[in-house]
This record gives sequence, C-alpha cells and structure tokens, in this order.
Amino acid sequence: MSYREKKAWITLFCLLGVFSVYAVFMVRAYHVPEPNYNNLAHLLLLAIIAFIVFELALLFIAARIAPLDPKVPGDERELLIELKTNRIAYFVLIALILIVTFPMIHVHGRNWGFGNLYLGALVLAELVRFTLQIIYFRREA
Repeated sequence: MSYREKKAWITLFCLLGVFSVYAVFMVRAYHVPEPNYNNLAHLLLLAIIAFIVFELALLFIAARIAPLDPKVPGDERELLIELKTNRIAYFVLIALILIVTFPMIHVHGRNWGFGNLYLGALVLAELVRFTLQIIYFRREA
C-alpha cells in the first residue's frame, strides 16, 4: 500500500469519525428552543481541531512505521488517480452546494443551520474524493 493510499484511508476515517460525532452533538445542541451559538461555535472549533490533531497523529505514525514512504515521489498513476478524484469531487461539491442553496433561499431559518449544510456539503465532497482514491488505488494495485 502506497503512502498516498494510507493518507487517503487516514483522512477518510478522520473525516467520518470526527464529523459524524460533530453532527450528532450539533443537532442536539441546535434543535432546542434557544440554541447557544457560542457553544455551537466552540463545538465546531473543537471538531476542526480534533480532525487536525487526529490526522496529523495518524500521518506521523504512518510515516514512522515506513519512514521512506513519504519521501517517495508520486508516480504517474498516483497523479492520474488524484486528478480523476479531484474532478469528480468538484462536481459533487458543486451539485451539493446548489442543493444546499435552494433551502437557504426558499426556507426561512437560522444562518447556523445553513452554514452547517455547507460544511456538510464540503465534508461529503471530501468523503467522495478520498473514497474514490481508495477505490482507484485498490483497483489498480
């Protein structure tokens, strides 16, 4: 397994783990009669920091297990996989942004919820990107 595939697995698990926990806590904290927006902002900041810390720690562990892997330059196959997945994830992101914008225009609600819909669109697009990278790495291995 190449280092770039390990990196895709690590990012996929970190995204799924951190932002699924964030979504559960955010829904509980947001869907009350008077949500505390300070707590919601702290929850978002905590999720972002947790994602960064977990990903950096796991990438550090992966680099320590195989110290030469990160230093190996990417070959043409890995570059092609990255380009393919970036393109597909971009179209997924655009579609999700258009879908999320529709309720923002036509439904009266609070901005925090709509902001989280955009965050969800970004996270889903990244999940698609890293899932496709893993699929392409596995298929062409």
